[in-house]
Amino acid sequence: MPMSNKGRHPDLDDQGNLLPDAYVDSRRRDFNRMMRDPARRAVFMQNLARWQSRLPQDVQQFVQGQTYAAGSDAYTGYQAYRQTIEAAGQSWHGGEVTSEDVARMTPAEYDRVFDETGRPREGYTFRPTSRDVVIDDSMDNATRREFGNRGGR
Repeated sequence: MPMSNKGRHPDLDDQGNLLPDAYVDSRRRDFNRMMRDPARRAVFMQNLARWQSRLPQDVQQFVQGQTYAAGSDAYTGYQAYRQTIEAAGQSWHGGEVTSEDVARMTPAEYDRVFDETGRPREGYTFRPTSRDVVIDDSMDNATRREFGNRGGR
């Protein structure tokens, strides 16, 4: 008779036997189990798509349509996907920069991308995200000086 799921250890099957992946690295095991559950996978993929949509356009275009899990488990494919994004977007050698990129930059990287007034240097553009506060260009100069050059303007 199968055991109830209530209170059952996640590494045991319905009969109380140890699952084959019980000794696999916990991150890999949990990720692969999540991907085998259609409901949890759908939520994960929606969140991943939302996250990817906030990446710089050139990074999005680079990873679009590529397959990362062919011939491997889902965890290995996901790690390859994240490494590709990291490599494509980490260097900030030009292109579009968001506030999320700025939050991850070292002070030296920030100085390479933005000038002393906070404006993007030649070859870079700053794309505000929905979380950013952008100072209105219609402000008078005294108000603008009071608030400073925030938001890359």
